[in-house]
Amino acid sequence: VKGFFSDTMPKHKGGQGGIGPIAILRMDGDMFASTSDILYALYESLEVGGFVIIDDWFIHQCRMAVLLFRQKQGISDTIHNIDGQAAYWRKGEDVVVNHDEYLFMREQGFSMYEEGLGKGGAVKDYWKFAHEMEIPQEASWFK
Repeated sequence: VKGFFSDTMPKHKGGQGGIGPIAILRMDGDMFASTSDILYALYESLEVGGFVIIDDWFIHQCRMAVLLFRQKQGISDTIHNIDGQAAYWRKGEDVVVNHDEYLFMREQGFSMYEEGLGKGGAVKDYWKFAHEMEIPQEASWFK
């Protein structure tokens, strides 16, 4: 599908555009907004036992989008570092995604979240963001 994630993903959410259950959700979104677009559009279509692979885990904006999504949706499945660049987790249970949160963030242009990351996503901003969002600071998430 050609186009920006924000324009194409919602149209292809499970049951609305022909994408049914999926086993592997491999994301290469780079930034906060595009990573959020993917997760909010497709996570419910991922089968329990399926895998989420984040190619850009080393990019702080991407990591923050993942951590915020997981925190807001109550996802506690362990995140595994692959090679310092990418990470994955296995979906342990069905989750009903709160799309109202996503629509609010998109309406705000994600600015309230991205501003907290600072320019260039410095490491110190990760810890500030994690603390403000009350995200557990598990060592395996940051290695």
